[in-house]
Parts: sequence; C-alpha cells; structure tokens
Amino acid sequence: MKRLISAVAVAAVMGTAMPAFGSNLGTMVDAAADAQGVPRALAHAVVKVESNYNCHLRGSAGERGIMQVKPTTAREIGITGNLYDCSTGLRAGMLYLRIAISKGGADCAGVSLYQRGIYARPSCTAYGRKVMRGATAH
Repeated sequence: MKRLISAVAVAAVMGTAMPAFGSNLGTMVDAAADAQGVPRALAHAVVKVESNYNCHLRGSAGERGIMQVKPTTAREIGITGNLYDCSTGLRAGMLYLRIAISKGGADCAGVSLYQRGIYARPSCTAYGRKVMRGATAH
C-alpha cells in the first residue's frame, strides 16, 4: 500500500498516469473495461482525463473517485457503495461509459455523453475530443 501511495504522489507531481509505474490500478482499469465491453484504450483515456488515476478525487459538482461519478448517477445505474473505493468507482464509471457508448458510439460523440449525460443528444464536444486523443495515444 505504501508503494501505491508513493507512486500516486510521484504521478501527481510528474503528471503521469499510474500504469507507467506498473501499478495494480492499470490492471484494475483493464478488468473493469473488459467486464463492460469497453475498449481498454478508451477506458484509460477517460480515467486519465477524469482523475489522472486518483481514486480519492472529488469534483466541484460532487463527482467522486477515479471516474468522477456522482452518487445519484451511480444509484440510477444500480451501483451502491463508496465511489472513492477504486473498485466501486471503476465499476460505476465503466457501466456508465458502456451505456454512453452504446447510445453514442465508441467515438467522440459517445464519450461526450459520459460527461454530458446519457440522455443528451449525442454530439462531439471538446471533452470527447480530448478523451479520444488520449485513447489514440494509449
């Protein structure tokens, strides 16, 4: 656990994603993506943009955890538990991402729905373009 905390601190200072340190977190993202049928590169890009692999991040609008899911959103999709827990946050976020890309496609429009909400009209946004750039670089 101390190594993971140290790696997180170094990653935060250097601005690098956790998998660069060979951590368990990258494997957890892969497993959560696989469980929901989300492309791994897309999953990592969303995690990078949303929290830079920080499971304990809190957003200004109440978003929580590694994939910055709001508690009400998690409950709407049937996920309960602590969103600051990496596993719970990944489970909620990947399920919501799968729903978003099933509505908008595994491209910019679908990824944009992850941020805008799954009931919005699918269209490409700056957020979606940023995630897609990260996905192609992964």
